[in-house]
Amino acid sequence: MKFWIVLLSLSLLLHSGDALQKAKTAYDSGQYLKAKNILKKSAHSGNVHAQVELGLMYYTGEIIPQKYDKAFYWFEKAANKNDAQSQYNLGNMYEHGTGVKQDYEKALEYYESSASNGYVDAQYNVATFYYDGKYTKQDYKKAVFWYTEAAKNGDSNAQYNLGVMYVKAEGVKRNKIIAFEYWLAAAKGSNSEAEDSLDILCKESPWACNNRD
Repeated sequence: MKFWIVLLSLSLLLHSGDALQKAKTAYDSGQYLKAKNILKKSAHSGNVHAQVELGLMYYTGEIIPQKYDKAFYWFEKAANKNDAQSQYNLGNMYEHGTGVKQDYEKALEYYESSASNGYVDAQYNVATFYYDGKYTKQDYKKAVFWYTEAAKNGDSNAQYNLGVMYVKAEGVKRNKIIAFEYWLAAAKGSNSEAEDSLDILCKESPWACNNRD
């Protein structure tokens, strides 16, 4: 499972707001405590982007002391406002027991909320939960659904896994042509497993690879 964070110096570029711009300016100039205090004030006033950034600062502990309990607190605030990244981060914390008691059911719940809000890493994780069946009942159809959503958003690992599922007929009818298409897309995304699988597929079933570039 992946954990993806957005560095404050980059993510603040995506959000407008005087307070966030001031925090970015302070951060970029090395005034980390000032940046934190600006974000904290904005977060307390209900700014969801500030809540996310403050949570990330506490989670990473790169510029302020690492405090998972405070990271969780601010992620939860943002997640309750339907912020997909924070929902994903909470899912990851519950999955790995980072600052909270490990709880796979809650992890999946947060991942699914994030996935429904279009967060590609959450879509991939939800699919993997259902595919592996380690922490929940195995469900290939749900795995296919969420891998497909992640694949639409350009996730090469999801594209590769879908290819595998179409070859093995897991939750779908066996279709090597569709598998080829997913593996080709994944290979274009520099997925080495997809590249190897394409070579094998095209040797064993060349008819499925007529459109290979």
